Order: sequence, then C-alpha cells, then structure tokens
Amino acid sequence: MRIRSYLAILVVILLVGGNGVQYFLNEKFFAISEQSQEHVEALLWQKDFQRISADINQYLISTDLIIGSSETYLADGALRKGRLIASGLKTLASSNQLLADDRVSDMHAVAEVVHKINGFIEQVAMGEVQDGSQALNALLKEYDQIAADVGIYINRVGSQLRQAVQQNTDRLTAAEIQMHVYSQIIQAVFCLLVICLWYWASRTISKPLQELHNNAQSSGSSVRFSGVNSGPIEIVQLSDSFSALTQTLSFQASHDPLTKLYNRRAFGQAMTEFLSQSQADQKTHALCFIDLDHFKVINDTCGHAAGDEMLCHVARIISESTRSSDFVARLGGDEFAILLHQCSVEDAKVVANAIRDAIRDFEYSYEGQIFRIGASIGITEMDAKHCVIEDMLNAADIACMQAKNSGRDVVMVFDACHELLDQNRTDAVNISQIKDAISENRFELFRQEIVPLNNASGQGRHYEMLLRMRDKNGEITMPADFIPLIERYRMGTQIDRWVVNAAIDWLSENSQELDELSMCSINLSGQSVGCPDTEKFIIDKLQDKQFPAHKLCFEITETSAINDIDCANKLIAGLKQHGCRFALDDFGSGLSSFAYLKSLQVDYVKIDGVFVRDMTRSASDMATVKAINDVARATGKETIAEFVENAETAEALQKLGIDYAQGYFFDKPSCLKVEAEKTKSDIPVQKVCLA
Repeated sequence: MRIRSYLAILVVILLVGGNGVQYFLNEKFFAISEQSQEHVEALLWQKDFQRISADINQYLISTDLIIGSSETYLADGALRKGRLIASGLKTLASSNQLLADDRVSDMHAVAEVVHKINGFIEQVAMGEVQDGSQALNALLKEYDQIAADVGIYINRVGSQLRQAVQQNTDRLTAAEIQMHVYSQIIQAVFCLLVICLWYWASRTISKPLQELHNNAQSSGSSVRFSGVNSGPIEIVQLSDSFSALTQTLSFQASHDPLTKLYNRRAFGQAMTEFLSQSQADQKTHALCFIDLDHFKVINDTCGHAAGDEMLCHVARIISESTRSSDFVARLGGDEFAILLHQCSVEDAKVVANAIRDAIRDFEYSYEGQIFRIGASIGITEMDAKHCVIEDMLNAADIACMQAKNSGRDVVMVFDACHELLDQNRTDAVNISQIKDAISENRFELFRQEIVPLNNASGQGRHYEMLLRMRDKNGEITMPADFIPLIERYRMGTQIDRWVVNAAIDWLSENSQELDELSMCSINLSGQSVGCPDTEKFIIDKLQDKQFPAHKLCFEITETSAINDIDCANKLIAGLKQHGCRFALDDFGSGLSSFAYLKSLQVDYVKIDGVFVRDMTRSASDMATVKAINDVARATGKETIAEFVENAETAEALQKLGIDYAQGYFFDKPSCLKVEAEKTKSDIPVQKVCLA
C-alpha cells in the first residue's frame, strides 16, 4: 500500500469519527434543548396558575363582602373577575402539561364553582334574597362550603404542580450532568482514537522511514546495509534501490574493477582477520605475493586493452587454483596476493607451484601472435608469533623480489635469517644516500601545470610541486626510488617540511611568479597527516613569510587520509580556516571508498592516472572515471585527472565534465631554481595546447 493510501485511510477515519461525535452530541444537545424548552413552558404555566390562584383569593374576598355584607356595588367587578377566573382555568386545563387527569378535573370543578358563586352574586345583586331571611342563610351556608372546596381544589392542584415542576427540574439537571459526562467520555475516546491513529501511522510510515535512515547511517560506517521489508510501497522500493546501490558501492570499494578480485583495501582487512584468527585458534596461514613476469611485453606490443584481458585470465587462473576459504586480491598493476586459510608453508608451495605452472602454460593469442608470461611468487608464514601486518607484507614482498632476482618464474619462501639481513643492508645503503642528500641539499623541486577544462574556475597558473633527488653524480633520482624508503624509515614528515619551506621561500622570493599563481599544490605524506605539529608548522611558515594561504593546496593520498581519518579531518579543518585548500590524491586505486569521500572536507579529487591513461580504450576505466566525477560533484568537490598523455584522453575528459587535467600532454615537469646559483632547469618544459 502506498503512503497516500495510508494517509487517505487516516483522514477518512478522522472525518468519520469527527462526524459521528458531532452527530451524537447534536442529538443529545437537541434533546436537552427540548427538555429545557418544556421546562420553561411549564414554569410559565405554573406562573399563570399562581396568578389565577391569587385572583381567586381576591374574588372570594369580594364575594364575602357582597354576600355577607350586601356590598352590592362590588357585584359587577366580582362577576367580571369570576368570569375571567373560570375562563383562565379552562384555558390552563386545555393546555395542561404537568398535572394528572384528576387534578385537571379539580380545575374544571373550580371553574364550575366560580360560575355558581357568580350566580350567588347575581341573586344578591338582584335583591332576590333579603338580609336575615332564611334564603340568605341557606345561600351563605352553601357558599361557605363551596368556598372551602375551592381552597381544597386549588391547594391540591398547586401541590401537584410544584412536584411536577421539581421533577422537570431534576430531570433537566440530570440530563445536563449526563451530557457533560458523555462529552468528557467522547472527548477522551476521540483523543484515544487520534493517539491510536498516530501510533498506527508511526508504525506503518514513520518506523520504516526511521529504520531506513538508521540502516543508511550504519552502512555509511562500513556496516552492511539491511533493507526494509515492510511498510508503504515507496519506502520498500527506496530501500531496495538503496540496498542495490550500497551493494554496488560496497563491491566497488572492495573489488578491483578490472579483474573483479578483491582490492588492496579488502586485502588489508582480510589480513587483520586472518591474523586475529591465528592468534585465537593457533592455526597457521600462508601469504603469497605474485608478480607477473614479462607482462610489460604484452602492454608494449599489443596495448593496454590486451594487457587488461591478460590480467583477467590470470585472475581466473588464480581463483580456480584456490579454495573458497582462501582470499585472492589484486594489489595493483600486475601484482596479486593470496591468503591461504589454515595452510602450512609446504602446502602453500604446492598451491603456488600449481598457479605458476598454470600461468606459464597459458597461451594468449592476439592478432595471430602467441604470448606467454610467468609468475614470480613469494611465500611467508602467518602465525600467532608474527602478528604485525607490515612484517608479513614485507616478508612476502622480499620473497617475491628474491624470486625475480633468482631468474623469475620461481616460487620462493621467505627466510628471515638471510633475506631480511640482505634487505636491511641494501636499505641501509639507500637510506644513507637519502640522509646525505638532505644534509647536502640535493633535493630539488619541479612543477607540472594543472590545466582547467570546461571553463573550470580559477585565474592564473595552477601547478603541482614535485620532488626530485640528485645523486652524487648529479643524476636525477625519481620519487619511486626513494619515497618508499623515506616512508619506511619514518622520514616523511622531515621531507614534507623541506618541500613546504622550499616552495614557500621560492614563491616569496619571486614576486612575479607569486602574482601569476592561482594555486600551488604540495603533497603531504601520511606521516605528516598523523603528526600533531604539522598544522602549527605550516601556519607559522605562512605567517612568517606573510604568504597568501589561499594560493596553497595540500594533496594527501586517499589511503593515508582514510587510514587516519580523524587526524586528516583535523588537519584539513585547521588549515582551511586560514584559507588553504586540499585535494584527495590518487583516488580510485587505493581504498576507493565513496562512503568516506563525503566525510573528508577536501576541495579537489585527483583521479588516479591508472584509470585515466587507458580510459579511451577501456570501458571499465571510462566508467570508473565517470563514477568518481559524479560522486565528487555530488559532494561539492572539483576533479583533477592525472596522466593525461594524448588529445584523445583530454577530449574524453572534457566530455565527462572533468574540471582540471594534468599530464605530459599539457606540460612536462620543469625544475625550479631553489638555490640562487642554479640558473637553468635540467629538464626542459614542453607545453601542448588542447584544441
């Protein structure tokens, strides 16, 4: 039943109930009104009788004077009075409403007596009886008896009349009290009816809506959405639609859009659950890292569409080689991971070798060419003794790298005694080089333009600051070679502060650049986001240089923001109060959680280049870019697409309504002159305008 049907029922019941109450009360009021009118008429009848009774007393006094004292001059008045009394009694008797029949006959008897007394008066007035005569004595004797009878009749009628009037008064009072009681009862019943209808409406409409609201809020906190099965059709349909939407978003948030395997976010959650279970039941699990060998050949030879198809085949092979209790995920690119439930290392080696053989034996045909790839697989044990997720991941990654270094297409098991020592020794060399670069000021800033599309807002130049490191030979070292070590050894905050200092100092010293600047984007690591002193450091720097804060935009990755969302929101809120803006970087390849996007008060969403680069050749990438843009717009945020490498991609982004684009098609990174003696960039700027 629809909501309007429930409302119609509610209105009809209230109208019928209200009309019924009104009809009942009108009937009662009408009955009381009739009784009241009858009582008034009875009182008027009583007044008329009392007036006639008073006239009878005066009449009898006049008669006594006429008959007893021969005052004949009073005869005419007495005769008229007698006739009026007789006529009045007959009239009252005919309109009787209060007296019984015997009392009505008394009134007629009084009227007859009055007529008879009038006859006596006429006899005396005509001189038919003489004073002292025997006839007068007889007349007086008869008159006295008749006068006494009149008093008796009048008293009897008056007594019954008073009783009748009192009875009418009592009945009217009782009816009024009864009416008041009825009114109170009806009001109480009608109020109870309204309360019952309100409760019914609440149960049938408000309760399903509240349940849907609560379920929607719970689903926003990563709790599975539970639909509403009862209630109005509109609410049930809305619940079904929301359930389908949340299932779709939940799948997108936890699955890789290409292979439909679990993504990195879901893999991290599964790692936590597996380790918790291992501590609870003392069971051993196994973790496998898979890195495809020679996969780049397919991408370079056949294009990314063929590479994507190959990844789907590999995902199917891995899924078919594992059990339903195992957890298979694509971590990104050509890297996969498997959590083998309650599986020893030896059994894991059997599964890994079967997967490696299946991948190696698979032949991929493209335009008459046959391609084969391999898989380097690293295995580590997960048990209650090793409960740190980072250690497990590092161990599996080291084993996988060892497999590649051993000739590829090999399965290797992590050996803590030898492999961690070699890895730490290598890292020590690299981290030493990084520390030397910091002390010798061999870090440099590059910038890359961010170009507005579709008449996006903003005046002036908009670019992102990019960090590079020069080795002792003067060669440029890309961030991918040193940033992981910086983060591993918790040096991210130190490097971020160097970048902030260098960028603000350079812009402050180059006033023309600052005047032309609309916005400068600076990346912040997850360590800086979680550091409580980051906000104070940036604010102090801005105030020291009197730098316009609205020209700075800080970029934080999706993963680092969601991993510590409270710290991220605190940092964002604090710096935005001073005018700074924020962008959510690499959105799509990390946790891809649309549910968290609305809780992060960023101004821009940067779509990860892994989806942008091949979107014109991949329908899934195109759909992902469109979905991210739609959700960003719905939450009031602008979008920036990374890795735009050709005009075809730029035009596709324009059609989708993306606000900004960044990539080699528009601008290659160019070096800033951080030190005064540096006068020329080592990397030339190349700009291509979008038609």
